[in-house]
Amino acid sequence: GIGLGGVTCAVTLFSEVVAEKYRGAAIILSIGALWTFGCVFETCIAWLCFSMHGVQWRLFLVLSALPSLTLLTIFPWLVESPRYYLVHGRGEEAVQVLKAAAARNKVRLPDNLKLHAPKKPAAGGKSESHLKTLLGKKYRTTTVLLWGLWFCSVISYYGLCFVTPLYFSFQHQNEYAVTLLSALAEIPGMVATSYLVDRIGRKRTKAVMFSIGGIATFVLSVSSLPFGVLTLAAIVGRGSVLGAFNDLYVYTPEVYPTSSRAFGLGLCSAVARIAGIIVSYISFANESASEAASAVLVYSLCSFAGAVISMCLPIETKGRRLDGNEVGGG
Repeated sequence: GIGLGGVTCAVTLFSEVVAEKYRGAAIILSIGALWTFGCVFETCIAWLCFSMHGVQWRLFLVLSALPSLTLLTIFPWLVESPRYYLVHGRGEEAVQVLKAAAARNKVRLPDNLKLHAPKKPAAGGKSESHLKTLLGKKYRTTTVLLWGLWFCSVISYYGLCFVTPLYFSFQHQNEYAVTLLSALAEIPGMVATSYLVDRIGRKRTKAVMFSIGGIATFVLSVSSLPFGVLTLAAIVGRGSVLGAFNDLYVYTPEVYPTSSRAFGLGLCSAVARIAGIIVSYISFANESASEAASAVLVYSLCSFAGAVISMCLPIETKGRRLDGNEVGGG
């Protein structure tokens, strides 16, 4: 619960230290790959633990906690964002981060390098000033549409994650095998998204992946189809929807200014958590395959809604520098 707040901080930091040329593919392939590995890991240990007797859920919780514990050992090697340093008037520390990055990558910084601090938020409380930025004239439409996209993404993605095991168990199939296959299917979805974001743009990539996911999920809702067809639909649907979700993690930090980037991403994540609460009730209230199929149809509609909303976004961030041109030559 509380620990999920760190995800948005990690994405913000990553987006601020990677050059725009590589940002889209780098975020998707790094965060997406780790996410998919976690899904595969959880599916495998669930298959193992719930096939045993006596220690099922206890052992499952212990094994699930191991990745989070290992994460604690990584923090000493993290660097702070130079943009964060600049916003807080710590220019020398920002320069040191850039010098360390240049040395590691064996490149030379320009001799006339100058760092320009981005505009500070308006006077007042920090949260209040961030909200004024996000809901101001420049970002209001983008912010509202992003809330809708994050809501639709969580409904469609987690809906498939939650309902797929139930759906296939109602049909007396091996729900663990299908869940594992659909988790592995996130890999081609992730790779396809990383390829498309820097070629057709962030908006169109989301629209394409949501559309494919919506079609596949609609096919999955037809419970009378053969098991093989339903399995393929689950695989394509989950991989495509996750691709669109990963694109959102690229787009959202790119579209907001440095001073409000983490707050904007965190607010979108908060909206997504509301969707997560709703989708859990939709998914686990089913007592038959036909009821589960109705839930899957809801997820399909959310995917199509995500495709439409994506094309309504007023800003395309492909090849766009992060708002606030702090680095330049003089």
